[in-house]
Amino acid sequence: MNLISSIRERLQQTELDVLAAVVGLVLALGLFPIRFFSSQIFIVTLPPILGAGCILYLAASRGTETTDGLPTLTPSVTRLLSVGIFFGLAAMVTLAVLQGERSVLFMDIGGVVGVLLLGQILLSPDEELRSGGVFSHRS
Repeated sequence: MNLISSIRERLQQTELDVLAAVVGLVLALGLFPIRFFSSQIFIVTLPPILGAGCILYLAASRGTETTDGLPTLTPSVTRLLSVGIFFGLAAMVTLAVLQGERSVLFMDIGGVVGVLLLGQILLSPDEELRSGGVFSHRS
């Protein structure tokens, strides 16, 4: 009975979102072997994506005691992301011209560029985002 009461007490102290992420991770681990028996796209992709999302959520929620929103990147990292996006787009154009089609490598680079762009939008401090474009000046 002591074990059950300690588990109940621990569950009452745990936040609901963290508990849902842990349950999602356990569910993803349980569903992972099913993907080797079927070629259906949802069965193949859902367990790894669910597990990765839950792991990322648990990693992001660990140690954050504030409710100020998303963490922000330093200005130098934000500028580095801009450079990475620019060179990634240049690489996509170069690949499309050289190969004459949108190859798998083109799509992979496009995915990385998309993730970098989304990360820059979500994680950049408000002071680093310029609404007027490159040629706008700060006041």
